Amino acid sequence: PLEQLLPDVRAQWGAAPVASIDIQDPHDASARILVVGDFAAGPLRAANILAYDGVSGARLAQRPAWQSAPKALRDLLLGLHEGLFAPPVLRALYVLSGLLGTAMIATGMVLWTVKRRQRGDRHAGLALVERLNVAVIMGLPVAIAAYFWANRLLPLDLERRADWEVHALFLAWLLMFAWAALRPARRAWREQALLAAALCAGLPLLNALTSAQHLGRALAQQDLAMAGFDLAALAAGALFAGMARALARRQALSG
Repeated sequence: PLEQLLPDVRAQWGAAPVASIDIQDPHDASARILVVGDFAAGPLRAANILAYDGVSGARLAQRPAWQSAPKALRDLLLGLHEGLFAPPVLRALYVLSGLLGTAMIATGMVLWTVKRRQRGDRHAGLALVERLNVAVIMGLPVAIAAYFWANRLLPLDLERRADWEVHALFLAWLLMFAWAALRPARRAWREQALLAAALCAGLPLLNALTSAQHLGRALAQQDLAMAGFDLAALAAGALFAGMARALARRQALSG
């Protein structure tokens, strides 16, 4: 019983929180139980770990978070990168900086193709880059939205369900690459933007239909994680819808 381990965990760590319990080789004589401490309290992406015998419950080993200066540097850089320690305002700044960096790369790739079209370039390499731009810049948000749709639609008893959620992301992204290759680039931009808008904006409705924790209840219960996700999905849907509308206007003006 896992309760048998708790007194020893408390004796070692006191009131420090436990992040996870990992059971390795269950139902086997060599089973091991790893109790992992919480690494989200600070920027150092490392945690204390206690290893127990899965049969007897005896403590086998203890690995401290601090092991060496090189590993501490690696853990610090990883922790700063992931930002799990950050409070809500700092996490919002993480998201904003990530979006700005993404926009910088995306606009740079688009401008590269636009400038070469203006110079009269018509080679196959330019056409390839144009379609890769569509599939990467607009197709990836579609694939990410498909991942969350799969999270809600796949049967709960499906074997390796988490893996199939990831498969859904890459299958959807592969479809976006095929779509970009088969459609004119200018139309593919608008069509994939519309698809991204529909999938993102539909996530809160899908969540309400497939679970008890819909947006209204999350707001009433001050469940900021669930409410924030649904509101972010709606904002993303509105953003992609605006992009699709702007693309449609530009195509209409250019004929």
